[in-house]
Amino acid sequence: MQQEIQDILAALGTVYPGGPHAWSGGGAPFTTWDTIVHPNLVSLKNQSQTHLETVGFEVSVQQPGIRGSGSRVPLVPWMTARMFGQNSPNTAATQGVYVNYLFGMDGLEVFLVLGLATDPFSRAHFPPSSNPSLIELKKACRKSLEDVSSVRIDDVKGLFRPGTLNNGQFTFSATDSRIIRKDWQYACPYWIRYDSTALPTDDEMKEDLENMVKLYNAIAEQRMIASLDVLIEDIEIQGTPIGNDIELDGTLYSKEKLRNMLRNFSIIPYEFKYADWSLEYTTDDWERLSNHSNYLRLAPRSGYSILAWDYKINKTNDLDELERLV
Repeated sequence: MQQEIQDILAALGTVYPGGPHAWSGGGAPFTTWDTIVHPNLVSLKNQSQTHLETVGFEVSVQQPGIRGSGSRVPLVPWMTARMFGQNSPNTAATQGVYVNYLFGMDGLEVFLVLGLATDPFSRAHFPPSSNPSLIELKKACRKSLEDVSSVRIDDVKGLFRPGTLNNGQFTFSATDSRIIRKDWQYACPYWIRYDSTALPTDDEMKEDLENMVKLYNAIAEQRMIASLDVLIEDIEIQGTPIGNDIELDGTLYSKEKLRNMLRNFSIIPYEFKYADWSLEYTTDDWERLSNHSNYLRLAPRSGYSILAWDYKINKTNDLDELERLV
């Protein structure tokens, strides 16, 4: 992993400040994209997925590409990972929350982040992209994830190598107008910066990646209306248990897939328009999940529906669950 990242950063440094850039309208990618950057991103993707699956995580990993179009893209691709269920397609970098590598366009740095997709903020029910309040909205959503706290989250933070994990807004070392206009630096609740001149070892990078996924899970589960075990038990009661799976309206789901669906939904800090932002699943998947859970509901909005927690439910007097609701 270290070698791949090192080669990518070196290639980016050779095309900056004129690049890197994306291509559109029949244009061509920047020099070394086909020969160095893309092949190494694919290798990084495969190694990351293999490692996470080896240590017990199911993940969906985005095929490398350049985010955006035209000639003003400030970052060369990312590798995106999100927890997912079996047989799910690749995760999209335009929706939800995920673990991500962001490469600095000047080749001096790469960030491993817990990232919040900002593409939905340009949709109809958010302010238009030209509205000055849009960045503040993104910061507020990021802050809502930073502010989630629990003993488990603190324990996971303690797993990172001292001084590596950061939170809040970060700044890219490249300072030209192409980077200033972008908003990734506003939308990452937690991040690690790697300097091109002092990259960690492969083992350290794998450990960082694994711990970032653990942090993702800890935050997602803390944001749930009830414990993950309680939510799965409720779905099992309303569905049809078959071995270690649960049948919902004739479709069989593994419990791990349902757990990952709940994690992916619960960590998103804005309205979840499941028909538009299906994450790794389908509209039918989310509707079946909601129809077989007392803790979820489909809430109508003007012209669309959202998936939401049903906070009117009162199924427990357990202090931990009451604190979770508060």
